[in-house]
Amino acid sequence: MATTRAFVHMLVNSVCLPHDSSITPEQWDATTSAACDAVTRSLRSSDGQLNELARGINPEILRGQTIRMAVKRLPTPAFLSSPFEPDRWSFRVIDFLAGVFNFSTEFVPSQPAAGGVPSLSDGSWTGLTGQLVRKEVNMTASFLAATSGRIDAVAFGQTVGHSQIGLLIQRPTAQTRDDSLLAPFTSQVWIVILLSMLLMGPLIWLIIRFRVWLAPGDVHLNRIIPLTSCIWFVYGGLMKQGTTLQPITHSSRMLFATWWIYITVLTAFYTANLTAYLTFSSMKVEIETVADLYASEQAWLAPAGDSIQMFVDGSMTLRAMYEQGRGSFISDYETPAQIVRKVRGGGYVYIDEVTKLKAMMMEDYHKSNQTCSVYVVTLKDQYFKLALAAPKGSPLLDVFDPTLQWLVMTGILPKWSQDAAVDSAPCEASDSIQGTKLRRSELRMVFWVMLVAYGSACGLLALELTLSWLVRRYRRGNTQSKDPPTISGVRHVVLHAKSDSNVHRAWMEPAGHMSSIWASPFADPHLDGRRSKGNTSPSGDTSKPEDQRALTRSDREVIQDMRSNIRRINGRPYMFVRSGEGLQPVPVDEDRAR
Repeated sequence: MATTRAFVHMLVNSVCLPHDSSITPEQWDATTSAACDAVTRSLRSSDGQLNELARGINPEILRGQTIRMAVKRLPTPAFLSSPFEPDRWSFRVIDFLAGVFNFSTEFVPSQPAAGGVPSLSDGSWTGLTGQLVRKEVNMTASFLAATSGRIDAVAFGQTVGHSQIGLLIQRPTAQTRDDSLLAPFTSQVWIVILLSMLLMGPLIWLIIRFRVWLAPGDVHLNRIIPLTSCIWFVYGGLMKQGTTLQPITHSSRMLFATWWIYITVLTAFYTANLTAYLTFSSMKVEIETVADLYASEQAWLAPAGDSIQMFVDGSMTLRAMYEQGRGSFISDYETPAQIVRKVRGGGYVYIDEVTKLKAMMMEDYHKSNQTCSVYVVTLKDQYFKLALAAPKGSPLLDVFDPTLQWLVMTGILPKWSQDAAVDSAPCEASDSIQGTKLRRSELRMVFWVMLVAYGSACGLLALELTLSWLVRRYRRGNTQSKDPPTISGVRHVVLHAKSDSNVHRAWMEPAGHMSSIWASPFADPHLDGRRSKGNTSPSGDTSKPEDQRALTRSDREVIQDMRSNIRRINGRPYMFVRSGEGLQPVPVDEDRAR
């Protein structure tokens, strides 16, 4: 009765917040706050102090008796002191119960060292379960997984914890962040940004044009910004660059300011999300479920004769892989180092309890110069309940269960289990901050963007050169197909009728006076020499019309020399000729200057 009353108080007050209090076991039944203090005191007590506390609430019906207990492995000093044996905490529970009830223990190892499975030939159980069925022992000292098949064969006591099932796989490589530039936003956000860039430039230009159209006579509001400048302003604003555009109307200024505010908010979110994305590193795990294992090209390994074999037999996927030759059971003679070596090669995945898998992973980590070569994946919603077991009808579980319930509800057993677990933090997935140094792989997309941009620029340059060459060739062919223009024809085509009268008159003089007008390229010594011959008229002209004279320099070369002296001033073409006052600009028709 005392045991039940103490347990009820522990159960009711197990949700109390822990706080400091020093009370004796006799005060536990006083108030609810005293019970909460008892929970805190129990968590902070040593094993010896807990024994003293538990003796006052448990009968001593087992004093002086010897209980035979089945174990997977004998509790040798090496086994109990090893940091890579997560099951050793069950002996701590047995030692506590032996101290409370004053009984002695006799450990009997099982053959094989496993929980046991039913034999396919006659249905008899092996391992710990077989010892209990045959009543070779009184109970187990090692915790046994309470599977559906074992529940029918033996009796289980208070659940002391749970064992998760997991996979031991080859350690995945760090995830390459090729999408680091696009990761801060979703695809929908990027589409909205692209549409806003495409629409904002023409929208600004249309509103400016519409405002000018509304006030055509206003000398201050008639300035139109070109469409290309508006588009370049939108792109430059997105890159947070300045602009030389000066909007005049209030509507255009409002559009410019709106775009700047939009870009400020957008770039702030992008910078923050990009920093957070690159600060935290992660790994891409290819196998996270049994279905992923089936889809891969790897095979599974599992320990034979234990609860994991029963889990595999109950899984249709794993059973199908076994029938395909992609699964096998291993005996307990194979060492953890040999199993890790197979998994490290990448061809196998090992299935076992997560606590054991982490112990194997960390043992390999310390033996391989602190290098993580394998990784543990926890299967979701796949676990076993752990408890002490005894033959059917045994009274021992009824004696131990209230004390075990008290240990569970006060958090003592979870703490003991955690103390025996292996610290696997060095080999866990690195979802923490990785520092400020970026890896080359994370900037791979930036390099690709630069390469594509430079390649596009070179391609456009080659296209421009090709088009320019084709245009020149086309124009040259059209010019050669026509009759060569004469000197007088060139004069009428090139010069403008509105030119200065003195300059025009100087130009219309004979070619012998051209040296006073044109630079040396247009002075033709051969022409002057022919004029000095006797075949001239009294007026100094040649016997043939001037337009039909045979020249050593072709008229085409003369035209090219003339065009090379054409310059544009304020958008209009002018030809510079030399007169008595020096070089003077002569206006030329737009069409004839081409």
